[in-house]
Amino acid sequence: MSAIVHFGLLIIGAVVIIEGVGLAVFPKALGFLAGPGATKPAARSWTRYQGLGFMLLGAALVMASARGDLVPVVVLAMVACLMFSLAVLGRSRVRY
Repeated sequence: MSAIVHFGLLIIGAVVIIEGVGLAVFPKALGFLAGPGATKPAARSWTRYQGLGFMLLGAALVMASARGDLVPVVVLAMVACLMFSLAVLGRSRVRY
């Protein structure tokens, strides 16, 4: 049963990493994943920050699926939350 949970975390983490790479590389095409206004030209840099946050969160999930130390997982998750908050604050200042 434990292996199934670890495998589920691994798959979810991989999907989140792929979504983050997509947002960072193709912010115009995949901006709908980041929320309203993310595809606007003025907000694309903040959409890339959000993609970086998704990649860090996915890395934290992948690391949580393995047996090991919990400290790097918590640090990556905190940095991912910081990237999300930077993206939201930055996008709220952008005039459309």
